[in-house]
Amino acid sequence: MKKPGLAQIDPAAAPEPHGSEPSGVDVRVARDVCSTDRAAAGPDAQPGGIGEITAHLLCGPGCECDENGVPLQTIAEQGPVLSVRGLSCSYGDHVAFQNVDLDVAKGQITALIGPSGCGKTSLLSCVNRLTDLIPGCRVAGRIDLGDLDVLSASLDTVALRRRVGMIFQKPNPFPLSIRRNLELPLREHGMKSKARRAETITRVLRDVGLWDEVRDRLDELATGLSGGQKQRLCIARALALEPEIILFDEPCSALDPISSGVVEDLIAGLRGKYTVVIVTHNLAQARRIADRVAFFWVRNGVGRLVEQGTAQQIFEQPGDELTRAYVAGMRG
Repeated sequence: MKKPGLAQIDPAAAPEPHGSEPSGVDVRVARDVCSTDRAAAGPDAQPGGIGEITAHLLCGPGCECDENGVPLQTIAEQGPVLSVRGLSCSYGDHVAFQNVDLDVAKGQITALIGPSGCGKTSLLSCVNRLTDLIPGCRVAGRIDLGDLDVLSASLDTVALRRRVGMIFQKPNPFPLSIRRNLELPLREHGMKSKARRAETITRVLRDVGLWDEVRDRLDELATGLSGGQKQRLCIARALALEPEIILFDEPCSALDPISSGVVEDLIAGLRGKYTVVIVTHNLAQARRIADRVAFFWVRNGVGRLVEQGTAQQIFEQPGDELTRAYVAGMRG
């Protein structure tokens, strides 16, 4: 078992609603438009350009986007960035979940919902191999991150955790300065240039909306920040390593409503730039920010994946009666 480094233990404006009027459109959350909209928008509708965003906001009948302006390109068409097949996890004699098949699309937000104890957090721990650190934990099945076999015995877990960041339920900044919280993982992963580190620190603090709040006290202890600021610092620490996937384990559950809203908007703003998997018990939150949803339940004491699909499908036209009862608030 590899000894985890500090960077490994880290365990960063929501789009306008589809069809709304353009107001302060943020180019950073732009995504490819469907062919219908690109044709309608003309030559200015290039990926990442204002014409592209305007096309989203002016979509009409025949548009191939969901209500959030996300193109409905299927996982089958683009291929999943993360593929889970026949995955099971147990702690001693207790089976956390069993036989889970799940695909996660690149650049989208996938929400894992379901009652406590059905294996959602354990699934996240399997993806970045935190399960290696738990005595008696056994994982079986297959996880592929692109062409990488995540469960391979020869896998470099340090390299994996650079590609797969994780944000926990309770903010966990290191008991160091704000600056050192961000410098440490960068140093550990080989960034030797002081200038590059300073540039990266500024960039990620801006990305999470913290720069203006902490720019004059970067050398003060991070433990003095508010709960919401601590969580945003942890997200910045993950973003500093430029991961492919960011796993969020109930990131808003320990925050007050205002801080929770700030962090939720931040997560929504990652769409298109990062692939996000988030565990949440807040169904309204899942409905607001997720592109896809996977519903878990406990059957005979074992966590099971009951149903997965687009957020619209799961919340409005679920295929399983248990899913229907859960999202309607009648179960769970």
